[in-house]
Amino acid sequence: MKNWKDIALLYFKKRGIKDGEIYVRDAKNVRVEYRNGEIETLKEENERGAGIRIINDKKLGFSYTSSLLEADLSKAIESAFVFSKFTTENPHYTLMKEDLPPTPVNIFDPQIPELGIDEMISYARRIEEAARKYDERIKDFRTITVEKGYGDISILNTYGISREYSFTFIYFLVELISEEGNEREMGFEIAASPFLTHLSPEDVGIQAAYKAISKLGGKIYNTGKFPVVFNPEAEAELLSALFPAFSGENVMKGKSIYRDMIGEKIASEIVTLVNDGTLANGLSTSPFDDEGMPTKRVEIISKGVLGSYLHNLYSAAFFSTESTGSGFRANIKNLPGIRPSNLHILPGNIGPKDIISNLSLAIYVTSVIGAHTIDPVSGDFSVGITGNLIEKGEITYPVKGMTIAGNIRDLLKGVKLVANDLKFFPQGVGGSTVLVEGLSIGGK
Repeated sequence: MKNWKDIALLYFKKRGIKDGEIYVRDAKNVRVEYRNGEIETLKEENERGAGIRIINDKKLGFSYTSSLLEADLSKAIESAFVFSKFTTENPHYTLMKEDLPPTPVNIFDPQIPELGIDEMISYARRIEEAARKYDERIKDFRTITVEKGYGDISILNTYGISREYSFTFIYFLVELISEEGNEREMGFEIAASPFLTHLSPEDVGIQAAYKAISKLGGKIYNTGKFPVVFNPEAEAELLSALFPAFSGENVMKGKSIYRDMIGEKIASEIVTLVNDGTLANGLSTSPFDDEGMPTKRVEIISKGVLGSYLHNLYSAAFFSTESTGSGFRANIKNLPGIRPSNLHILPGNIGPKDIISNLSLAIYVTSVIGAHTIDPVSGDFSVGITGNLIEKGEITYPVKGMTIAGNIRDLLKGVKLVANDLKFFPQGVGGSTVLVEGLSIGGK
């Protein structure tokens, strides 16, 4: 029986397709959802299929199929070819043509495919036990999720590019409730890694419990302008919301606050913003992107100066530059868009406690509510926050029902210190504890 590569090349040739590409994903996910000592859901998903991209006289055709059998694959190729006849001509559509070597990375843990259901349930129990042991005020669990995934990504095109890699991941999530009197607060913690031994279920349970307990007794503090300390999770939420402003595709469309600003100072000299698809053990690390381009380390901001946007092949062609290996697909049904790979501000040498201990009065932000509403064109934002008050160098009572407002330009320029506690999150973004000078806080 012919394999999918032979089928694709045969039908590309039969149709006289010079610019043709097939992206294949063959993956398996197993998820256990556990709540208060019982399994609520056990779910297994298998994803195997292909996305076909054809460029015909500068017109793009796209199709996908969930089957790699010859009849289905050839039909999908034909559909993409026919569709290409009716789309708008664009000179910037392109495929990878030079066989650049993939980046040597390791993101496969052989333990994960062999991880059994009983072991996954055991991890969920350990998360629950650690959280309950942390404090007796942990009363209920909305969910505990343990998920494993593994598979292969392959790319083949008519320019002789043919490559593949294998990946794994393990994922823990817990949402729990603390209670004291009539007050209930939620704690949430998530952790993921390509490697099983890099995660601790006990740490996940303890962190979620700590967050839920630390919110009890929250009050609204005064309106005013205060130094603000963002913890790693809050900083990562802000970076995720800011990321679209650095996408080459958004800059093309005029949908970025930083369009036409390469070489200009846009942040504090403390800020070096890095996107690194080659990062060792990174959750968003890969040897190449979903167009076949090798991943790389890119300094988007270097000591406060905007140095680069992130590009896939399309935006790179528009700007007459090179792809940064940032073209990724959500699944086989999507064309490559620009997505972050281990995006983070380079950490400093100071500990988070040292930052806090030098502040007489400040706001400590542990969560940003509505970060996705930040406007990447104007940079304006007004979002909810939860966290704590900092008084005389100590984290004191929790604050809630408050907002923070301003413009992302001022926020980046106001960064004074970055701590050494960098932590990565599943959305492909990392955060550290960061001190930002006076920001407008809305309270009572």
